[in-house]
Amino acid sequence: MVDEMAAGLAVTGATTLVTPTSSSAWEAARTGVVQLFRRAGTEEHQLVEAQLEQEASLVQRDEDPERVRRDFHGGRKRKLIDLPRAHPEVVGELRDLVASVQAQLPREGMSGAVQWNTTTGNATGNFVQGGDALVL
Repeated sequence: MVDEMAAGLAVTGATTLVTPTSSSAWEAARTGVVQLFRRAGTEEHQLVEAQLEQEASLVQRDEDPERVRRDFHGGRKRKLIDLPRAHPEVVGELRDLVASVQAQLPREGMSGAVQWNTTTGNATGNFVQGGDALVL
């Protein structure tokens, strides 16, 4: 159950943390993610920091920043799924970081829609609310 919760949180985190690469929430997201990896005691925090900076730079320079964000989503998701599985002590901090960054994102253009998706048993659900879903 903890793995499922951590994985769900990681997916939300990856989506949330991809969004702000060119917004004022970026610094909080980048710093928070690097701190998560540092607190978990992994040496990977330096690599994560360099990757986040490179991704932000590419998003800002590219003609299609949304495409670039989507390209990076999978890699961030994988790292954020693996981190709490290996270091369950960071789950609460990841939850707090996601909430903090979401609160800093601009609300303009956002609808008031809420989407709840539930799968049970051995089912797999792939849900999209606007945009594309790449299922591998």
